[in-house]
Amino acid sequence: MNFLELKAKDNFEIAKIAEKRKYFDVAVSRYYYYLYQNLMNYLFLRGETIEKKEQNKHINTIGKFIEIIKNEGNYEKQRSITKLWRLKDRRHDSDYKKEKKIKDYTEFDKIFKRDYNDVENAFNSLNVI
Repeated sequence: MNFLELKAKDNFEIAKIAEKRKYFDVAVSRYYYYLYQNLMNYLFLRGETIEKKEQNKHINTIGKFIEIIKNEGNYEKQRSITKLWRLKDRRHDSDYKKEKKIKDYTEFDKIFKRDYNDVENAFNSLNVI
């Protein structure tokens, strides 16, 4: 298991604990990074390179991945994977905007977990995870 796979695994474990303990904003962040690090690993193993502008790193990485999936003709998976944009934005809100704090599981499910599950299922079917 390489470094990105180990980090992804750790983030997934912490996300499950945070969700169970109702630390929903922590769970959002850790679940997002679980997906993002698996995505980075997938691209790395394919030999893909990403422009490393710090302010746009996540945008460039997600954009490159969606482009690859689209070019491979995986339109159904592409539809699910585009939800990464919302997950990225929700992660930012959870990390930096106290007025957007998630209050309960119903809200967590509605604004994050449903999209997360769709993306995770697409990643599994594409062997990203």
